[in-house]
Amino acid sequence: MFESILCQVTQYDPDVLEPLIELAVEIAREGREGRRIGTLFTLGDEEAVLARSRALILDPLAGHPDEARHVGNENLRGTIKELAQLDGAFVVSQAGVFVSACRYPDISTRRRPRLMSRSGWAAGTLQRPI
Repeated sequence: MFESILCQVTQYDPDVLEPLIELAVEIAREGREGRRIGTLFTLGDEEAVLARSRALILDPLAGHPDEARHVGNENLRGTIKELAQLDGAFVVSQAGVFVSACRYPDISTRRRPRLMSRSGWAAGTLQRPI
C-alpha cells in the first residue's frame, strides 16, 4: 500500500510520509477505547496552514523539542492517538515535526459544494484559500 502512495507523492521524504500514513491508518483502524475516530493531518506548508486555522485549545505540543515531536518518535504515537480524539487537525512540517495539534480551519463564508463533506471542505480550506 505504501509503495503505491509513495511513488505518487514524490515531493515528500518517504521517511516522513510512511510513518505518518501508518499512524493515520492505525488511528482509523483501531479507534480509541472502542469508538471510531478520524483526524486530519496536514503535511508541509505549515505557515500557510497555521495562518488559515486557529487553536481550539492551548496547544499540547507547544514548547517541546523537535526530536520529541518528530513523526518517527515512537513515544509520540500514543500522544497523537490520544489527541486525535479531540476535534481539530494536526499540522506536520515537511521535515516530519508535529508543529501544532487541535487546529480548527477558518472556513470561509462561501457555500460548501453540495456533494462535499464538511471535513473535506475544512481540509480544502487549510490547503488553499477558498
